[in-house]
Amino acid sequence: MQPFNKLAGVEEASNIQNHPPPPPIPDLESQPPHSLHSRPSRASLPVNRKPSRRTLHEQSSRNSLRAPSLHPSLLPPSPGWQGIPNVDYTASAHSHDTQLDDELPWGPSHPCFPHLNPHVAISSPLYSSTRVIRVQRDWLAAGDLYPALQNLYPEILDLWMSESEFRNVIETLNPMLKHAFEPNTWASWFDALMGVATGFLWDNFGWTGVKRGVRDMERWVEGWNTEAEREGREVRLIDLRRTGFLSLDIQIPDPHIDVGDGDVDVMSM
Repeated sequence: MQPFNKLAGVEEASNIQNHPPPPPIPDLESQPPHSLHSRPSRASLPVNRKPSRRTLHEQSSRNSLRAPSLHPSLLPPSPGWQGIPNVDYTASAHSHDTQLDDELPWGPSHPCFPHLNPHVAISSPLYSSTRVIRVQRDWLAAGDLYPALQNLYPEILDLWMSESEFRNVIETLNPMLKHAFEPNTWASWFDALMGVATGFLWDNFGWTGVKRGVRDMERWVEGWNTEAEREGREVRLIDLRRTGFLSLDIQIPDPHIDVGDGDVDVMSM
């Protein structure tokens, strides 16, 4: 039978060469895990600033160029085990995160981007002489339960607010936001019951913990602005209520940072 098998191009199972054993999989438990909390604490102003001009049309065009994803059962069988090279997955993930940080486009999403001041009238001189640095909300801290601000220092504030002072502001406002808006507390349940019992007059009179906490934050921000004005500094914190508690806007003089033509229309976003 062996000559016929050779003529037909068929080999016996005993003659098939053994494939090399697969390489060992790296032990991820022995390596330091990649934590979400190991995030950068400073955002520097990029030297080579490239305007971000990404549009929905461009994104849809990129998606259309991608190969369609198929179910594994529809794919043809592989010819055999093609040894996977031994790769350091932790190092690859770290380099990928570093690459994403380096490729952050210069635009409204950048922490150091100077936005137009939407908190003053367009006819006001402050509209052309001031800009706003926006500290975004930290969605990884508590999600949708209560607002929290990112503790990421924009280095463009160095002339008007030091890093230690910035962190003091964030570390003061974040606990106040949590105390005012956290829903899973006895105070929030008490306010809900009192609102129903009084026909929501309890809410209208401003006796709820949320409104008391917001008033405390407004008084603290006003006191901080008064102290900065007394020291002759041209920096001002914008009330969080004006941004819907989605960001902390810091008003500074216009740093005269060049922007791309595609970013002029979105500076006030």
